[in-house]
Amino acid sequence: MAEAMPSLGEALADGLVGAEHLDAIARTTKNVDEPTREALNGLQEELVEAAARMPVDTFKRHLRRQVDRLRNDHGLERALAQRARSELRYWADDDGMGHLRADLDPERYAVVVDAIERQMAALANAADGPVTKDPHLAAGALMDLISHGNGRQGRAHITLVVDAETALQGPHERSIRETVDGAELPPETIDRFCCDAVIRKVVLDRRGVPINVGRSARTATDAQWSALKAIYSCCGWEGCDRPVSWCQAHHIREWDPGGLTNFDNLVPLCNQHHHAVHESKWTIQLLSDRTLRIRRPDNQHWAESKPDRLEE
Repeated sequence: MAEAMPSLGEALADGLVGAEHLDAIARTTKNVDEPTREALNGLQEELVEAAARMPVDTFKRHLRRQVDRLRNDHGLERALAQRARSELRYWADDDGMGHLRADLDPERYAVVVDAIERQMAALANAADGPVTKDPHLAAGALMDLISHGNGRQGRAHITLVVDAETALQGPHERSIRETVDGAELPPETIDRFCCDAVIRKVVLDRRGVPINVGRSARTATDAQWSALKAIYSCCGWEGCDRPVSWCQAHHIREWDPGGLTNFDNLVPLCNQHHHAVHESKWTIQLLSDRTLRIRRPDNQHWAESKPDRLEE
């Protein structure tokens, strides 16, 4: 990769980019045709600049968009190739333990994970005592879904984040069309889902930050969760990669003393960091641009973070 993109190799040697950025480019170019790879090599200066200012996950999405733009198919070729590579293997070992191995395209993965996570939540809520969200619980949830069929739960759900212009008029240079985990989908898949979907509108301000419910409800509404998922793919805490589906909506100003269940008072926190704020006395402040300012229990500044979907 350094030979094909010498500017990137120089940036790595100078410490401007990390080895993970280089690996992201290698993985991305591995499955593209030669003309697209050559065109991508011609963008090495722009890629160096992007890699220097973007976290790795954001840079990966940036790379995918560049490849889609060069192919001019908005990700359709990649989506079809991923679907073609999807497979499920199952076997039993000598001890009688059964094994499952699934490699799924982003759409199927999102549907399967959503169904399992919903069933895990149902099992945890029905339990008499505390339940740990672990692989054992996931196995029980999968077995429950297979044993009873999905009819009891209703159809599987998948949440997509799509900007209005893309949904109404088609893809454009800055299209957003992702699962909540950040996997991009082609416009054709978005169109198929929109044939039978619940559409929730999320209104954004000029900076791209969702706005909004007051004190009519203590718990974040489904619409507010849709807004959170539009700009967060993971926990809002600096450096935490727990997916947003594992998080709770935390009130920056607590609801009981008068805090509002408004979007500018909510941030998704995983269980660990929710406990850090409530029990361990860490404090957080949410600025108007959604920057989360984090202070240690001794009130010393520790870090700042922004929603990962707003960083690009």
